[in-house]
Amino acid sequence: MGPDCVPVVADLTAPGAADAVVHEIVARFGGLDILVSNAGAAVEGMILDLDEEKLAHVITVDGGTIEAALR
Repeated sequence: MGPDCVPVVADLTAPGAADAVVHEIVARFGGLDILVSNAGAAVEGMILDLDEEKLAHVITVDGGTIEAALR
């Protein structure tokens, strides 16, 4: 990571969090050239054995947060 690289920690499952992160970076640097979305949810067990709540959490974190960040 170079001097112009800023890691930002956020709960991207929270409404508006992705927008806040992007606005913070744009305000600081004047734009956003590269986005690395490293969100992921870890749950114990096989995905086919998860109850609805755990499965929804995995789908939201692993898929929904990326979509929110890219919007």
